Amino acid sequence: MADSDAHTPSPAPSIGPRIAPPSKRQRRFKPGVAALREIRKIQQSTSFCLQKTLFQRLVREVTQSTKHAEHEGGLRIQASASEALQVASEDLLTSVFEMSNLAAIHAHRVTIQQKDMVLVKNILTIGDHLGTA
Repeated sequence: MADSDAHTPSPAPSIGPRIAPPSKRQRRFKPGVAALREIRKIQQSTSFCLQKTLFQRLVREVTQSTKHAEHEGGLRIQASASEALQVASEDLLTSVFEMSNLAAIHAHRVTIQQKDMVLVKNILTIGDHLGTA
């Protein structure tokens, strides 16, 4: 019996990090497709756009500057009142952005600019003055 027949060479030890097998590449969508998908997802959801804690901090910051905040340890707000305020605020912000988008589309643009927001603010201000005759 020959020594070479009984002994089979062992595989060489691997040196370096293991490389994972190549995975499937992520599909690349056309520009704007992912954004539209995200917009549809947000429109279908009923959750808040702003985090509740961040909105409460903003409300606390604004209310501390009022004269009522100085009395009796500050102004206290019920959870239901805070939630109602957040719903109304997000509704107003959404409306302003929708109107600004319409103004941008009217100007043959896709991107909202500051002048669109100013135009919407002026239109809303004029509407307020017309209602108080």
